Amino acid sequence: MKKKTDKSKKLVNLRSGINKIDSEIVQLLSQRRKLSLEVIKAKNKEQKPIREKGRETEVLNRIISIAKKKKLDTVFAAKIFQEIIEDSVKLQQKYVQKISNDTIAGNEIKIALQGIEGSFSYLAAKKYFGTPESNLILFSKERFDEVVQSVESGEADFAILPIENTTSGGINEVYDLLLHTTLSLVG
Repeated sequence: MKKKTDKSKKLVNLRSGINKIDSEIVQLLSQRRKLSLEVIKAKNKEQKPIREKGRETEVLNRIISIAKKKKLDTVFAAKIFQEIIEDSVKLQQKYVQKISNDTIAGNEIKIALQGIEGSFSYLAAKKYFGTPESNLILFSKERFDEVVQSVESGEADFAILPIENTTSGGINEVYDLLLHTTLSLVG
């Protein structure tokens, strides 16, 4: 009977150690999110985009290097940090969107979209930006590049661009445009 009790105590102690580490991980993730908010504030002042692929690659390469030294599965470590990076990007996008909404609240919001009244982009613009106090002005464009150009030129404040289609999947033309623009995704 004594052996079983000793094994149970050992298991309880091991689980207690795991619980302590889990709490520390959550605390560190919370601290990282706070720093991510400070990063977006600095990026906004310097008018830098939310996503910086070079920085993301740098972070992942550094994590993989550390994981190798610690004898961890590098794929596992990379997956975890890809999720952490995505969380940071989402957090930063929410911050930028809140600032944008606060800046334009009660004013005209000029939105460029491809399509006509009643199209999915039109409905998305109404749903995403529509509030009782907002005055939406929608610019209908024939092509996606015209939508992007209208925001880059200052004609519109925002662009609504579809990135996926239920019948054909991803919209490569839009992905290509996003790669070559200085616009940032905000939602």
